[in-house]
Amino acid sequence: MPGDLAEWAGAFLPDAGFITVELAGVPWERLAEGSLARSILAALAGERTGPMRFEAIRHIITDFFSDEHQELAAQLSAMLWTFLLSASELQREEVAAIVNESIPPGQREQFMSTAEMLKEEGRKEGRREGQSEGRIEALQVAVLDLLETRFTTIPDDLRQKIAQVGSADRLRSLLREAYACPDPASFASRL
Repeated sequence: MPGDLAEWAGAFLPDAGFITVELAGVPWERLAEGSLARSILAALAGERTGPMRFEAIRHIITDFFSDEHQELAAQLSAMLWTFLLSASELQREEVAAIVNESIPPGQREQFMSTAEMLKEEGRKEGRREGQSEGRIEALQVAVLDLLETRFTTIPDDLRQKIAQVGSADRLRSLLREAYACPDPASFASRL
């Protein structure tokens, strides 16, 4: 850019800084407006502190399904449920209690099926490293589910790149980026 235009053009550059907020200590009632946003942020915040407990997950799911935007809740529910299950060590009875208390009757079977599938994968692995691999796979599925929910189609090369990510921390970061990216190409540039 010519020097004499730089100062003039600089006045039109947006000042888009970053605001970083530690969510782990914030009560979920204050996280965001609306049950969907609050539930998703509470899940992300809670997962950072270690395996999530029964009461926290029950509260998140109850809040999630109380949202007035039930169409969007239905689209995001499987992804949130998979994420919560992978971030916890819930027993079958606890999963059943959450499903029966908090999830609309028409969706309960799907939620129990997902929980049973993830539990069975954990049983087959049996070892801590196997559990880690199952968690990574669940996070990969959650990232893809979110991208498909937001953008309908995902290029095959992007699917392959996500499948190659083997770090749970990186996948959690990608899950957060999948919420914010404007399109699949923008997401792919962050991989």
